[in-house]
Amino acid sequence: SLQIVDHKLYYIAPDRGNSNYRCDLDGGNDTLISSNTYGSLCIYANKLYAATENGLISMDLNGGNPERLTTQPAYYPNVSDGGIFYISGVDRTLEWLSFDGRTRYTVVPSRIGFFNIAGQWIFYQNMDDAGNLWRTRVTGSDNAKLTD
Repeated sequence: SLQIVDHKLYYIAPDRGNSNYRCDLDGGNDTLISSNTYGSLCIYANKLYAATENGLISMDLNGGNPERLTTQPAYYPNVSDGGIFYISGVDRTLEWLSFDGRTRYTVVPSRIGFFNIAGQWIFYQNMDDAGNLWRTRVTGSDNAKLTD
């Protein structure tokens, strides 16, 4: 995972225990943000959202004020004005979570390989359908297969 915000690179370093780091665009000023083990990250509105085997965590860009948002394994957070989307749990379903963490619902109950959000649509790899590409609205409606 790699994100660029305000001329800084934010990334997970596999050679350093999958910890979160930040550095300048030229690689200088490499700084540890969090030494926990992460699988992926996303930055939105000056918050870093990180996925772990123990759940989804949000924190300040410097690693301060960490807050656990979920307790099930989380993968590939994608955060936008509409909320927090991520793959959740052992079943790897696509979930939506409100910013305050109080409201959560399953957008796609199928096992998901990867997903991407484009406007009001989510495109995803449906692992329950041999990895074919599907799409759904961010609300979970109009779910349909795109490829064979």
